[in-house]
This record gives sequence, C-alpha cells and structure tokens, in this order.
Amino acid sequence: MIRAAQELDSLDGEELANHLLTSASSMMTGVGRANVINRMPTILAGRNRTPASPVELAVKGVIESGAKSSIEGVLNRLEESPDTRVFRRGAFSALKSAVSLSISDPTKTIKQAAEVVREKRRHMGDRRIPSRAIGSTLLLKGLESDHSLILDAGAMNPHNLYVALSRSGKTVTVFSATNVVP
Repeated sequence: MIRAAQELDSLDGEELANHLLTSASSMMTGVGRANVINRMPTILAGRNRTPASPVELAVKGVIESGAKSSIEGVLNRLEESPDTRVFRRGAFSALKSAVSLSISDPTKTIKQAAEVVREKRRHMGDRRIPSRAIGSTLLLKGLESDHSLILDAGAMNPHNLYVALSRSGKTVTVFSATNVVP
C-alpha cells in the first residue's frame, strides 16, 4: 500500500490512471483495467458511442485533473460497482483512508498519509475476531483474546495444550476429565 501511495503522488495523467487501476486490481476483482484504459482515448476525445460508465468517468477525471479527490472518486466508484468485489478489504480501505486523509490535510502527501494510516492500524491490532469466538489452536495466534476456555485438555497433545494456554491475555479456564493433565 505504501508503494502504491508513493506512485500516486509522483504520477499524473494516463500513467496515474493506469497505476491506480493496477493497484485496485491487486485488491479487487472485476476492475476491467484493460477495457477502461483502451476506451479512455475515445472517451477523452468525446467520440464514444457507448456512454461512459461511472468508473470510466471517474478515471477521466483522474487523467484530466490528477486531483486527490478524483483518485478518491475512482476508488469509491470501483467499490460501488456491481461488477467488482474487494478481496483485500484491509489494504483497500487503508488506501482509501490514506487518500482521504491527504485530502483533509493538504500538507500530507498520499504516501505520508498512508504511513499514518498504517501506524494507526498497527496500534489498533487485528479487529477481525469478534468479541466471542470459537477457535482452534490452528486458527488463533498470539494474545488475541482476553479470556479463553480450554475444553477436554486431557485429550490434547503437549504442543496444542501449550498453544491453547498461551492464547489468552487475562484468564484461562481449563476443563478436563481428570485433575492432572498428562
């Protein structure tokens, strides 16, 4: 994301539009970068027979102005498009947040804003796990929960028991058929 943001700062015109669509393609399906880029000369010249889609109009705005608000517009149109599906939600929303932050604080480049967003997300941690979750020692890693319950600890091997015991940040409750876990 930082590399993509840095390029957004340094490019303009068709190169900026191409890079923006390429970056979006690495985070979502159905962008249709090649089709949009191929239609741009016709749309820019006003010779298009088929009306331009909202995404194509937004890309035209990027080519013509190169403004950060037009970059944000392309990202929003792509996200709203029924043809696209975001598969790297975290990276896509971080890029959108970085562009938005650089618009609201004109002293920041998109790259600087992306670094700020990255640091905020690092401090927030991973919020994908709900407040109550059932997991296995293969799915939960690190100190991801405040409290954990270990069911049938006597049936676990030493490695998995150790992993289960180390998942909690505050309390661990162990259930076992016997008082001593072998």
